[in-house]
Amino acid sequence: MRRLLPLMLLVIVTNLVMLGSVVANRSGVPDATLVLTERELHLERNSDRDSAQKLHWASQAWRSYPTDVRLEKWLTRDKLATLGITCRAPTDHVPLRHCGLGRRVFAVYEYDGPAWQAYAAELLRAPSPVSTPEIARSQARYGSRLVALDASLDRAALRRAYPDGRRYLILPVDVTAWVTVNPQAGAPAVSSAMTPVTTTLIVPARLRDRLSALEPSNWVLSTEPRYAVKVAVGRHLEPWILAIDPIDTGAAPH
Repeated sequence: MRRLLPLMLLVIVTNLVMLGSVVANRSGVPDATLVLTERELHLERNSDRDSAQKLHWASQAWRSYPTDVRLEKWLTRDKLATLGITCRAPTDHVPLRHCGLGRRVFAVYEYDGPAWQAYAAELLRAPSPVSTPEIARSQARYGSRLVALDASLDRAALRRAYPDGRRYLILPVDVTAWVTVNPQAGAPAVSSAMTPVTTTLIVPARLRDRLSALEPSNWVLSTEPRYAVKVAVGRHLEPWILAIDPIDTGAAPH
């Protein structure tokens, strides 16, 4: 019993700290509150080891490749430098050079706005070489309408630039970048990846019955979204689910 007591105390203290963090994050007015759909939050498949229902973030422009004309180009070498990521050109001996270890910064995502409309139009005009026209059409019609617009070390500056918490999400993300020689241009090219710190949202127990009869979402949706999710982002920029409602798939597209 004496050996178990320290472990039990550690578990209790850890749980109290986590609970305190959740309470602090959800206190006061949320930083943002949006109603998204299955297009932006995919239903994950449960595993035998984890029975909790989870929704996985889906977004556009998490990666920026110079060879892919569809993706946003704002995460350039100059922009990376403002985030504290410095890229050096590769050499004959080092054809690929990572730009340091990456950084944790804040990113703003626009929901269902001009950036998404331009992205969807570009999908139909110039499908990616690694996807089929059918996939491109499905992405344009059913893909996530969250599009990364900007990133900064200054969270407050981002919110001042994008004040509408019903249209713009600000989330902590991890940004990495690397430089390679572009065979077509004959000059070094910068590629980057941006991943939210929180990639999944756990469905509250009181709302699990809304999703229990549904099959997991496909990687690329091919039908109208089946549910809408009201999401809030708290003081610590940690998102959580407020409500889930079914969508009449026979109605107009969402």
